[in-house]
Amino acid sequence: MAQESRGTVLKREAVLNSGTFVAVGGFRNFNLPFNLETNDITDLADTWRKNKPSLNQIGDITGEIFFDPSDAQHNESAGVLKNLLQSEQRNFRIVAATGWYVQCLCSVPSFVITGSTGEQYTANITLRPSGAPTFGDETP
Repeated sequence: MAQESRGTVLKREAVLNSGTFVAVGGFRNFNLPFNLETNDITDLADTWRKNKPSLNQIGDITGEIFFDPSDAQHNESAGVLKNLLQSEQRNFRIVAATGWYVQCLCSVPSFVITGSTGEQYTANITLRPSGAPTFGDETP
């Protein structure tokens, strides 16, 4: 069962381009970087560096979930781990407690499971976005 993290939830599209998202779990300690690349346009006569805005991008998204190997949204059979093992891209959403979300097509380059005997496992996930993110609201 997906556990929430103060209302922030990582969701994964059930089937690519289906528009149906299912909760992977509460997304803790996450980073959601937005970047703007710049081009150096300094010329020889300049005494200060000049930059021109270029391309927007969303950097690698990282975060932690409570990991349950029997959860279909986590495991190697149908879950996030399967996306990594089979080099599949999938749409993911990070949904805030308010319902606001950011969604992007991502690959999963890293899925690190940690834990010790008798404790809840966690997984540190890295999502690598491709293309522009979309923003929306899941509030009913």
